[in-house]
Amino acid sequence: SRTYSLYTPKEAGTNEIPLLLNLKLPGGAKLIDVKLDGESYAGGLQVKSNLREDRTIDVTYKMP
Repeated sequence: SRTYSLYTPKEAGTNEIPLLLNLKLPGGAKLIDVKLDGESYAGGLQVKSNLREDRTIDVTYKMP
């Protein structure tokens, strides 16, 4: 399996900025897990959150 990690820092002095990511896997890949800040995320490849604090998104997938 492979894991793609994305770190999105909160910008100092900003409020709770909405965060919406529509992720796409490489062709033929099968999604194994999505984690938001280390916790399993049930929303699949559409990640909805906010930047109240720094966020880390980890997408684990398997290639054929």
